[in-house]
Amino acid sequence: MSIRRTAAVVLLVLGVSCAPEEEELAPGASGGGGLAPGSRPSRPLVGGTVLVGDDGRQAVVSDPEHDAVFLVSLSTRKVRGTISLAAGAQPSRAIWPRGGMVQVVLRGAGAVATIDPGALTVVSTKQVCPEPRGIAWDEAHQATLVACASGELVTLQGQETTVRRFDADLRDVLVNPTGVTLTTFRSPQVIRVDGATTPLPTVVAGRPMAPTAAYRTLETGDTTVVIHQDAADDDVRSTPPTPESTVPPYYGNGQSVPSCNAAVVRSAVTLVSGNAVVGSVQLPGVLPLDAALSPTGTELVVVHAGNSQLVRMPLSTIRGRTPAPCAPISDTVTVDANGDRLAPLGNPIGVAFMPTGELVVHSREPPALFVLGKGPMRISLPVSSAETPGQRLFHEGIGGISCASCHPEGLEDGHVWTLDGRKRRTQSLAGGLSTAPFHWDGDLKNIAAVLDETFVRRMGGTAPELKVVRSLEAMMQEIPVPKAPTRETPVDLVRGKAAFVKAGCEGCHSGPELTNDRTVDVGTGGMLQVPSLRGLAGRGPWMHDGCAKTLEERFTNETCGGKRHGSPGLLTADERKDLVAWLGQL
Repeated sequence: MSIRRTAAVVLLVLGVSCAPEEEELAPGASGGGGLAPGSRPSRPLVGGTVLVGDDGRQAVVSDPEHDAVFLVSLSTRKVRGTISLAAGAQPSRAIWPRGGMVQVVLRGAGAVATIDPGALTVVSTKQVCPEPRGIAWDEAHQATLVACASGELVTLQGQETTVRRFDADLRDVLVNPTGVTLTTFRSPQVIRVDGATTPLPTVVAGRPMAPTAAYRTLETGDTTVVIHQDAADDDVRSTPPTPESTVPPYYGNGQSVPSCNAAVVRSAVTLVSGNAVVGSVQLPGVLPLDAALSPTGTELVVVHAGNSQLVRMPLSTIRGRTPAPCAPISDTVTVDANGDRLAPLGNPIGVAFMPTGELVVHSREPPALFVLGKGPMRISLPVSSAETPGQRLFHEGIGGISCASCHPEGLEDGHVWTLDGRKRRTQSLAGGLSTAPFHWDGDLKNIAAVLDETFVRRMGGTAPELKVVRSLEAMMQEIPVPKAPTRETPVDLVRGKAAFVKAGCEGCHSGPELTNDRTVDVGTGGMLQVPSLRGLAGRGPWMHDGCAKTLEERFTNETCGGKRHGSPGLLTADERKDLVAWLGQL
């Protein structure tokens, strides 16, 4: 059953009182009609797909699944036109400088597209970095700033391009009168460019929890608002079967739509002022893909794609607070006379405010914008459904958690878990499914076995039908590995590969996937599956237990990686540097 059918949208302090109506659509600039998915692969959700112009009259909607951008008139409630992009472009975040052109991040193409909102045409496409994510406009310097998951901060100013490199997976970039702020995704930090770095701390909310997956960061005044997840930082233990159930979940609380989230991964909001954390709360939702601040900067809205939940709360209720288990965030939930929650808004993945305070919510399923104000209004988008059963399974919240909670955007959250006393780092799903058997110990022969262990036994879900498993496999097969960062000094590939061979790495990490798919004991006290090395630079911390905080530490820390894990001791210091640089380019 789909997310939109199993979970109603919870509108906290919102006051929506009737079902949305559907507007008649205007033909798009591409000639009208809907864009069908065609041969485009099903993709993990990314969020942050809607932007409202400063005048509040138009919205820009990115559709990374159909490789399209829509210009929507909010004043007439009609789609003005569709800009179709090349397959694999994956448009996402956008900016719209007042009176200027729209600029959209193309995640799949490593570029920024400039769109004329009047002519509804792409004016130019500029390559910026391997993995662009966040984008911001610097009014004072008339420049566009792009933050990249591959670590680059790119500044586009006129015809000039400058690049600063950070050893971090950058997510958001924000510009304020005091400077530029960056955030990281998997291990959330707030980085003041040319200033201090503030990591989000571990908190206690019934159990110790560490921040992960900072999906969206906003700023108001001197406060940075980070929307992220918290993941259990203590020992997550399985429990014996109960008389009522032979498959008790121990990643969640067993409820399909919990009133508060007691899962091992939870949605959260943390406030940072200066270099200090000044408040944090956990929210009852799954996958906080996007958020928006009201025009006055006093209210926050967070949309959760995992259980189609929309949360609205005063920012003042977060300041000064620390998380508590299942902490309530509002005293009221909007319900009808029968006590049922109101106004389902499909599967929301993007949200933005209009200057008037009306809320614009982008739903991917059904494809539509919902404008919430005096009365909710639906504006259908001219695309066919892109949702697949496997994609739905991957994102749907079960007991307060989904597969994507630990594998955001089909990758991994970088978190090191303690599971029944064993340290285990979340594994990446990128790069296809050619490295079976799966799991750390190589004890699961196929994806069906993985789902039985994780989705059924740990999360408390129901075993999916074979066609759903095949659909999930098809999506996972298309998840690309993280791209290597750019470097000021080129890597000597010959010397790096020679060091790789000299250290004995090629014995296990061989072939096109750089793995022999075997399960071996490298001296860590047990058998472990040999992982692929493709996309290694974007998968820190490294090793099965996350013992290497840097790639170099894998080869310098004798207790990290196992005593029978190749022969790195044969390398000189220079050869070790060549090897680390080479591995970072795979």
